[in-house]
Amino acid sequence: MRKWCFPYDYVTNIGILDETCLPPKESFCNRPNEDQISQDEYEHAKKVWNAFNLRTLGDYSDLYFKTDVLLLSDIFRNVYIKTYNLDPAWYYTAPGLSWDAMLKFTQVRIEFLNDYDMYLFVGKGIRGGVSQCSNRYAKANNKYVQDYDKTKHQNYLLCMDANNVYGWAMSQPLPLKNFKMIDSIDIAKIEKESPKGYILEVDLKYHESLHDSHSDFPLAPECLIPPGRKTERLVASEKKLRSSLDDYLKFGLVLKKIIKFWNWIRKCG
Repeated sequence: MRKWCFPYDYVTNIGILDETCLPPKESFCNRPNEDQISQDEYEHAKKVWNAFNLRTLGDYSDLYFKTDVLLLSDIFRNVYIKTYNLDPAWYYTAPGLSWDAMLKFTQVRIEFLNDYDMYLFVGKGIRGGVSQCSNRYAKANNKYVQDYDKTKHQNYLLCMDANNVYGWAMSQPLPLKNFKMIDSIDIAKIEKESPKGYILEVDLKYHESLHDSHSDFPLAPECLIPPGRKTERLVASEKKLRSSLDDYLKFGLVLKKIIKFWNWIRKCG
């Protein structure tokens, strides 16, 4: 069994899947590279059509994607079993599988959280996806655009994307042991690469001078019940904040008060 070709660009509407014969070889030319399949690949596609008694291009599509997924899943499963001696078929999620692989590969012993207050404190810091109303239109105004208006504020359009977010997060140090609350702390002396990790609950103040420049994506999102709603959402706003401290002070937020803080020994696997 092997993966074969599919005419992605040929199928422009669902009705094409009702066609009762394999499209011509030229129809298997797909963007963006406009690569043509070889005659051998096309002959293999015809063999598949005949061997499985396919009646429509929709049947061909179903078989193609089933085979594609099954081949990939078998390869992934075999590689994982060979590498970690763990069977992905016995796990509900990839994070659970990755967690067990980490524990087995590193042989690390993580200390249990046995302080109920800290357990609740950490739970309060769990964040989900931000709830927001996105702006669907933005216009640049700077010296590089034709209709630049010098009398108006300069702005630029920038498209950004974060790559490997999960991989990056999984490579960061994790809490390991010696979980405890401490009496005092100088946040200016906390080093980024410190062997100790910290969680701080703080009061932050958002100065009005920052509201306009931060209006599209305010710092320090927090879990709250928005007006007119009954359940909590992760919301970014410019009101008085009580959230977790990160790099917010660098962007102008003012630290009013440290409420409580915990630290622990951390380690990167």
